Amino acid sequence: MTITQLAVTSTVFGWLNSESIISACRAAVGAARAEALAQFVAVAMLRRRNGEIPVETDSEALARFYMAAVQGMAVQATDGVDGDTLGTLVDFALQAWPSHQPACD
Repeated sequence: MTITQLAVTSTVFGWLNSESIISACRAAVGAARAEALAQFVAVAMLRRRNGEIPVETDSEALARFYMAAVQGMAVQATDGVDGDTLGTLVDFALQAWPSHQPACD
């Protein structure tokens, strides 16, 4: 590594380790996660209102479960897990979606 490359690398790492940059990134990522969670909750509530899932379903818990599944799959994809394996995980996650069971007469 040349002295110029070393200086640039040192500057970039110093910039990336800046507390204000780290705080801004955390805030932005946190806001994006909160928005995604709110969207998941809204979908669950809509499905509950439409009778597609049981009325007693906890919309926020359901949303958090699927957020955890999506985040876990994102980590696995980053680690190089192949698409077929991720597809299998999606299939398993969808099996956990509550379904409305008609009442037996």
